[in-house]
Amino acid sequence: MKVIHIAKETVGEAWATAVLEVFFFGEEIKTEYDAPNDFPSKDATSLIHITEPYSKPLRGYKVPIYAHMGDLYATESIKGNYLEEIVDGIHDHEIGTGPSFPYTYHDRIVNYRWKSTEDGLKKDELAEPVNQLQYIIDKLKKNGFSRRAQAVTWRAHTDPGSVDPPCLQRLWARIIQGKLVFETTWRSRDLFKAWGANVNGMLAWAKIVADALNVEVDCYVDFCNSLHIYGKKKVFIEVVDFIERLMKRQARKFDKKYADAFEDFKTTKFYELYKKRSDIKKQIARLDDSKETEREKLLEESNEIFEKIQELKEL
Repeated sequence: MKVIHIAKETVGEAWATAVLEVFFFGEEIKTEYDAPNDFPSKDATSLIHITEPYSKPLRGYKVPIYAHMGDLYATESIKGNYLEEIVDGIHDHEIGTGPSFPYTYHDRIVNYRWKSTEDGLKKDELAEPVNQLQYIIDKLKKNGFSRRAQAVTWRAHTDPGSVDPPCLQRLWARIIQGKLVFETTWRSRDLFKAWGANVNGMLAWAKIVADALNVEVDCYVDFCNSLHIYGKKKVFIEVVDFIERLMKRQARKFDKKYADAFEDFKTTKFYELYKKRSDIKKQIARLDDSKETEREKLLEESNEIFEKIQELKEL
């Protein structure tokens, strides 16, 4: 089993390092969601320690976004009100109405019940909800070094049989040397598409707790049992696009082992086809509007290469 430990100053540095580590050195493991031609996912158990989580936010957004500039999924999720979903519960009223909202983290943390209307219960059968975030605040006000200031999402009555149970399992907080340490535990995490937005949501909660206690946040610690990159070909193409740009612009910021691993990766059939298709896409981008026939020909060639990528059984 691959276990990784990453300690970085910023969320962006931590995410980029995790992508490199998991993609090049993660275990290859099938998932319950694979299509027949998907590669195995890249997977690792991870402990990620971010020492200055609120430093170097991305510029040009209405709210601070703590992410790598290449993490487009994080920025789009936050622009799409992900933080409001976490902090304010703007989608709590949609729980149980369809596959998009089988639960929300806000509801599980701020309105926790061991059983809920999600289980088909009537309102008069429900116990009073527990605001676990407020419990953390109250506990640390009383005893900052307590080991009991935690919140959970899991409902053992129904979550084990759920098609889409919560990935976030637990929050834990403590005051150490006058500052808040905020830690989270996850059973499963999509590293490339979800991790960055998730972390921003957790940092929003950490700030709420810290402000209520009139302290600063010291660090954020993120533990995940299965931190993974799915093996779908489109996902691998996006990941390799990101790594190509990263290695061209910022290779010196990272351990040389990643550049070496990328050179080895370039010998694979997947990369050979990826590179051909990438070059064609660049040619298409350079064409002006008068070159429609040439554009259509190149698009057809690009699609044919993508079909070959889809047929690959291994890298």
